Amino acid sequence: MIEGSTIDLYSQTIITAGPTYGSYKFNVLQHLSAISPYFESNSNGLSPDPPQDCRVNKAIYLVRHGSIYANTYDYNYTIHPFLQRLKHWSREVNFSQSMEFAFLARWTSPITHCTKQVGKLTKSGSLEAFNLGTQLAYRYPHLLYAKRHSSFKIWASKSDRTQKSARMLLTGLYGSQNTLGQVINISEGKKRGANTLTPKETCPRFQNSWGAPEAHAWLRKYTKPIVVRLNVRNPGFNLSANDVLAMQQLCGYETAIRGSSAFCKIFTPEEWLSFEYYFDIKYYYELSYGNDLSPSLGMPWVVASSDLLNRTTDQDLYISVAHREMPPFILTALGLYNDTNTAGVHIINHTFPLDQINYRRIWKSSEFIPFLGRVALERLDCTSTVYNGSFVRILINSAPKPLPGLLACTLAHHYNLRRRELSTEQEDNQQQGPPTTIMTDPVARAFESIKTFHGTAQDNSRDWCDRAEIIFNALNINDGDRLARIAIKFEDTAFDWYRNNPVLYTTWLAFREAFQRAFPPPERTQNRHLLSEQINQRKQGPDESVHDYYYSLDKLCRDYDPKMSPIDKTIKLVCGLRDELKEKILPLNVQTPEEFMTQAKNFESSEKVMAQHRKQNVSLELPDPTYYFESNGYSTVAATQPHPQPYYQQYRKNNYQQHQPNYHQQHRQNFQQNYQQKNTNKLIIKITMDHMFNNHHKQQVIFHNFNKIMAK
Repeated sequence: MIEGSTIDLYSQTIITAGPTYGSYKFNVLQHLSAISPYFESNSNGLSPDPPQDCRVNKAIYLVRHGSIYANTYDYNYTIHPFLQRLKHWSREVNFSQSMEFAFLARWTSPITHCTKQVGKLTKSGSLEAFNLGTQLAYRYPHLLYAKRHSSFKIWASKSDRTQKSARMLLTGLYGSQNTLGQVINISEGKKRGANTLTPKETCPRFQNSWGAPEAHAWLRKYTKPIVVRLNVRNPGFNLSANDVLAMQQLCGYETAIRGSSAFCKIFTPEEWLSFEYYFDIKYYYELSYGNDLSPSLGMPWVVASSDLLNRTTDQDLYISVAHREMPPFILTALGLYNDTNTAGVHIINHTFPLDQINYRRIWKSSEFIPFLGRVALERLDCTSTVYNGSFVRILINSAPKPLPGLLACTLAHHYNLRRRELSTEQEDNQQQGPPTTIMTDPVARAFESIKTFHGTAQDNSRDWCDRAEIIFNALNINDGDRLARIAIKFEDTAFDWYRNNPVLYTTWLAFREAFQRAFPPPERTQNRHLLSEQINQRKQGPDESVHDYYYSLDKLCRDYDPKMSPIDKTIKLVCGLRDELKEKILPLNVQTPEEFMTQAKNFESSEKVMAQHRKQNVSLELPDPTYYFESNGYSTVAATQPHPQPYYQQYRKNNYQQHQPNYHQQHRQNFQQNYQQKNTNKLIIKITMDHMFNNHHKQQVIFHNFNKIMAK
């Protein structure tokens, strides 16, 4: 049964189960993934209001744009081909005699001018953005009007739909006084250095096609019975899997344009859940935990927002408008909606099987990327006797979202627990602003994601270490930080072993070997999925030699595929190198593991020689670089460091008038060219997202860049 009810801007398509199950209601529009109109996601019973005796004194929002006529890819590759086929069928089929398609006798496409409409904001999308601005004005009046002398800014990526959404949101915030604010355009071009709103555009490794093979495998399976049913009932039709996908997409897009769509009534609840699962698979592998780049791409916004929460700024409400990719990137960086952590699943394919829907999965894209979906960070100042201090909570749409592992705690209590566990480094920063519990410390985030090890027969020490290493490598956690905090994940027998163990381990590998000797793991056959994940996550340690790294990764590759081609193995070896070595190896285009080994060891030897040179020249006292944002239309970071001629002459005398091995010749020439250039006082460092996450210093420069822009 279908019942329609007009709520807000759209006629909701509600499917019921008949009179025997009167309480069952299925809202189609809440299962359309990124095509869903905005709705409130599950809040787990937590109120969006601040806890008692707490007041929001700063908030940062990342908002997806409002509803659009159609996504460019969806229209070009799915919807438009279906519309063309529909024209052909209209000459051969009497739609008025069809049970499902009778409406097509009078139906016209909601997209009438594809070049002017596709990718553009709808009228309802503009109104949605205006309404959001009004809601935020009522929610945060004290944040908006406390500093009215300042020009309020909203940041938006530079596309038509995000810019218009931002302008309408600003109008909703200030009404007739919207001249108080302005929208700041953030370019989406590849020349941007580290863009917090469209980071994938500056990441050469990112590919939009990731997740497509898995999603299309599911599409072929779930649409097969639908195609048979509709073709049998409607002679003359020759529907395909893509036609079914197009009709389900039109349900969402036509609703956004016209307020309702007859296409929403063709399919059953199970078929709509299959449609939602299709996009969950696609986005999981493209934008979330199925893609090891996702935490890196979400981290700039998280850390830059954290910095804003920890210091005094000109604004107390920050709003950025971006595309559908940003919420998944951010949620992945925060460790939210993570099936792997919560369910104890170690293999991605077990989270998203391609032969049936995983109804127990946590990752459901409809909940966090509907049109105008948002992720927000609120800083709370609390003055109760129990909770006294500053805390941060996360809102998904308007619902508070507890962090992993803290679902049983009240909102204020679990943030208070997190604050007590923060490192002394954050406590030392109190002079810069009140401490908060936002996850600025990747070490703390890493350990929150690791399950507790008890040392029972059910615990597998090898799998536990494998999982921990994947998390440590993804967040670039060094051996010292691993070993310093690992005991907090031990309980019962495991903790007794750690407490009574007199050995002080200096490397993670040594600790792991001793740990697995104490708790021997069961014998197992090699798991190709886990091996593949280990290979992709394997990175050369900061103090690990090329020799040790090479043979360690070579063994993983041989275990995974004894017949792996030399070029595939070489690519994996290069990808895991330390950044400073990778930058030197990549231009050489090495083709074999042996060639890689030779070149990498040569550069490693050069590094050791240069380290000795730097040690010999500490007396030169070269000034430290200072960083600033250069407002020239490109997102670059400039490091100013003068190099007067006496410094260069002394350096050259100390180091380059001696005999050097042959493989240093090119390095010496490059060094001399760099120092002999005129006007070398300005070195422009182009930072790409490919290296950003693995280099903490560069990462901090990027966030410094972002925060200067935000503060202007």
